[in-house]
Amino acid sequence: MTFRNILVAASLALGFAISVAAQDPAGLPLPPQPAADPIQQLNLTPEQRQQIRRLTQETRDERQATNLRLRQANAALDQALDADPIDENIFVRHSEGIRVFLNN
Repeated sequence: MTFRNILVAASLALGFAISVAAQDPAGLPLPPQPAADPIQQLNLTPEQRQQIRRLTQETRDERQATNLRLRQANAALDQALDADPIDENIFVRHSEGIRVFLNN
């Protein structure tokens, strides 16, 4: 079994596990939950709400740059997976980069 086949099998197994976990015990999909304001659910003081808004605004550029780096890493990983034959060194490098990103 080639590395690509192992990777495809692992991806399918993960997808199946996620879809099973997203269902209720009766086997029916769970209904979508209404979107609620997470800040309101926390019962924060007006000062705390203002601080969250300020921090969100202050970190906007950094979050956008981080999201761009993640999209680029995912695109590079997709390219590495689509290469024929797969260069395992490139795959490991890009998947490690995404793992480090997600752990930060």
